This record gives sequence, structure tokens and C-alpha cells, in this order.
Amino acid sequence: MSNEPMSDRVSDRVETATRNHLISPHNRGETRNDPTRASGAGSPLAPRLERLSQQLSEADQLVIETLALVRMASGGQLNRLIWPTTPTGARTCRRHLQRLSELRVVTRLHRQVGGIKGGSQGYTYALDVNGQRLAQTLQNQTVRRPTPSDLFVDHTLGVTELYVQLHETAHVELLEFETEPTCWRSFPGPAGRTVTLKPDAYLAWAVGE
Repeated sequence: MSNEPMSDRVSDRVETATRNHLISPHNRGETRNDPTRASGAGSPLAPRLERLSQQLSEADQLVIETLALVRMASGGQLNRLIWPTTPTGARTCRRHLQRLSELRVVTRLHRQVGGIKGGSQGYTYALDVNGQRLAQTLQNQTVRRPTPSDLFVDHTLGVTELYVQLHETAHVELLEFETEPTCWRSFPGPAGRTVTLKPDAYLAWAVGE
């Protein structure tokens, strides 16, 4: 891997002031990157995760927060969302994802979007065990999720693409974005039964002038 220092410059499409919706809805009100919460009080893994969290740049944290929200994203989608869409931005994205993969923060699924021609930008990424703990989504569980089916990956990447395109759309401010099952809503139904609406995502946005 190259020894060239990795730039922390991120795309201005993801601004600090509008990053609240990047945090998984399950984790609102909790402290992000708190390894004691993520792995359980007194866990021997907590100090190691704390050291790991201190090595992460702002861009690395955005990768974790994004994958905690949308579950999966291609390298190209993460590039468009977090780094400038330039050759330099693409190289920086690849270096960050390679390093996060080596640290077991993200995992690269054995499937490429667009086949071999998709290159490294076409790989699909999800949170690995350390990334899941740092994102506080496992609730003290340490078992990795099973490998998803191609149909599930395609569906999830479609939702992620909507999320990325909304960030790329001028004059649109994304206020809230929730994925399944957080976006599901229950309502009173006939005969006192509960009816659950299960959309692919829930979002709220504002349109500027």
C-alpha cells in the first residue's frame, strides 16, 4: 500500500452542519465512537477499539456513519458522497477503504457492481465487526452478519443510490433519512389489528431557492 499520506479533505456535499441524519436512527442520543458502550462495559476489547477510533479521520467516520445508515454502498457511491469526484478523490477513496478493510472496520463483499470492469470502485462495502461496534449497532454482539443474497445487495444499493443522488442534487437539503426496518410505520387497522407499512426508506427534505 502506498505510503503517501491520505488527505482528510471530504466533498462539500456532506457538510458538518447537515450530518445528523448520517447517524443510524438506532443510535440517536448515544455517544458515537464510544467503544465502552459498543462492546460492553469492562470488555477487554474496549481499549483496543478506543485506540482504533483515535486513528480514524473525519472521512473514515463518515464511511462508518454512512454504512451504519444504508447498510451497504459501492466504492463509487462512497466516493461520490464523501470525496471529490476527481481522479485524486478516487485514489484517496481507494486508500481509505483499503485501510479500513485491513482494520476490519469495513468488509468488501465478494461481488462487484458492473463486474470486473467496475474496478475497485465497483466493490460493495458493509461494516465489518469493528465498524459495527464503533457504530454501536451490534448491542454487544460480536458475530458478523451472514453474506447477503445478490437480490438483497441490489435492493440495498438501490436505496443507497437514492441517498447519494439526493446529496448530489442542488438546492435540496436532506433533513432525515431512515432505512428498513427503522422506516417502518404501524397504524391501527380493522378489527383492532395493527397494520404495518414497510417502505424501502423514509426521508424528509427541504428545497431551497
